[in-house]
Amino acid sequence: MKPVDLLRLAALAVTAILPAQAWAYVDPGSASMALQMLVGGLVAALFVLKSYFQSAKAYVFGLFGKKAAAETSAATDSEPAADGAPRTDE
Repeated sequence: MKPVDLLRLAALAVTAILPAQAWAYVDPGSASMALQMLVGGLVAALFVLKSYFQSAKAYVFGLFGKKAAAETSAATDSEPAADGAPRTDE
């Protein structure tokens, strides 16, 4: 069986089991949890896009033999020397 056919079969089975009408109540706690999941998913998607963009940018700069200016300055500013003293190798 193809994965698409298996997915359709599973969807058909789920809809056959569920009742036709659901008399449900969505309380504020459930709505808040759904909103948190939505916002968390959006933040996670933005983080993934940022990571892929940085990887693509580093790849393109690597093709031309350049390092990104932000990567170079961030690496030298934030990393102390091995003895804990500020770096002076510039």
